[in-house]
Amino acid sequence: MRSPIALAVVVAIGCVGPRGPAPERAEGPGGSAHFHVRVDESLTTLWAEICFAGEPPSALIPMTEAARELLVHVYDSEGEALPMDDPDRIDLGRFGPGDCVHYEVDLQGASRTSRGALRRRGDLLITQSLWLWAPSQRPDTASYTVEFELPRGMHVSVPWARDGDHYLLEESCFRTAGNSVFTFAEPRRFERSGVSVEIARLPGELEVDGPTLDRWIGAAVDAVAGLYGTFPRDRLHIVTVPAGPGSRPVAFGLVRRGGGASVMLLVHENADADELVSDWTAVHELTHLTMPLLKSGDAWLSEGVATYYQEVLRARAGLQTEEEAWANILDGFERGSAVGTRRTLSDEARDMRQTGAYRRVYWGGTAFVLEADVRLRAQTGVSLDQLISRSQGAWPRRSTWQGRAVMHRFDRLAGERLLVPLFDRYADSHRFPDLSEVLGELGVSRRNGAIVLDDDAPLAHVRESIMSPIRGVPERGLVAVRGK
Repeated sequence: MRSPIALAVVVAIGCVGPRGPAPERAEGPGGSAHFHVRVDESLTTLWAEICFAGEPPSALIPMTEAARELLVHVYDSEGEALPMDDPDRIDLGRFGPGDCVHYEVDLQGASRTSRGALRRRGDLLITQSLWLWAPSQRPDTASYTVEFELPRGMHVSVPWARDGDHYLLEESCFRTAGNSVFTFAEPRRFERSGVSVEIARLPGELEVDGPTLDRWIGAAVDAVAGLYGTFPRDRLHIVTVPAGPGSRPVAFGLVRRGGGASVMLLVHENADADELVSDWTAVHELTHLTMPLLKSGDAWLSEGVATYYQEVLRARAGLQTEEEAWANILDGFERGSAVGTRRTLSDEARDMRQTGAYRRVYWGGTAFVLEADVRLRAQTGVSLDQLISRSQGAWPRRSTWQGRAVMHRFDRLAGERLLVPLFDRYADSHRFPDLSEVLGELGVSRRNGAIVLDDDAPLAHVRESIMSPIRGVPERGLVAVRGK
């Protein structure tokens, strides 16, 4: 159960729904732009200047309704206020190449009224969707950069790629929420498993120090790299938020992808180093980065992948035993089968924030992923690891994927129509699945409270391969997919 403090923080910075203005890809205006961003020392106001290298877009558009409410002033380089006849856009019809537009954002108001901002002492965690207004046209050839001008002693921590004194804004910055942190504590930076990691820590009491946070996140990165031999991103942004005392090391985690991979983790102040490293939350959240964003009705699939691999990858990395991994999976199936509204799993996933049926969604999805991985390995010789690995280059082609399209791609790679029918059966199921046959074939059972692994079971070799560290990523059995 989450602590009251953790719940308060989750409410404060829980999922914000950026409208993600779809860019107009037609020929015409919408050239490259440079954002110059300033904040004051008390983080009450943000000033942004946007200068256009070519013909400006027709307008700037807020990513969220909250961003529109936080806009204070809009003016040109001469200080002349621009009319705001339409609150959903800043009209740039009077601007030409080389011109600049200025606007102000109420950061203090964001801290009071928005779920996308959290203030801790003198620091501020805020999604960029509250302060970064998007060009209405964003041609593929355009580039966008941002430069920060900060008070002495203040740092900015963002998931964006850095180029000298400015950052490069990926297109996803303008349609998906991401974390930005203004802090007086210098972020921690290190390399792990080929990944550039940056950790921003909000003020608050924690038993562990900075090097321990590095060790924890580094171990999670190594574990996720054990899915298919490499981590899915070359940059990783972490925000740790102290969450008061609690019975678990980590109260909550949340992935955001606007401009890069960013993970927010609420850490209980009494968590020690060993508890953090062995905890599942960081591995779960980082595993989400191996898959694309899925539509809400398919959240059971994305959560199932993350929940399945949080146990498998920790066993592969030696952070828990194989028996502990199977015990956690079986315990999860019991909890998942005890809740829910008996609607389809797809409907349950779409409305789980209203119904609270998280356990059925997460563990129902985990049941699917386990069965899918077992059937793949047994019938095709291909693992789910390999299919996820071979698909990394395909995910950026769409901003949001449908789960069935993902399964269709996996079936094409595996050379057999296996996962789409299984996906449809799970999505339309009204009850928690019965995994007794699959577990029996794997040789996994519980007797007198202890996990028993039967090495004489028909698919004992599959069970062993699932939990064993990978040795390279063999291509045997994989089919080439056109356009890969």
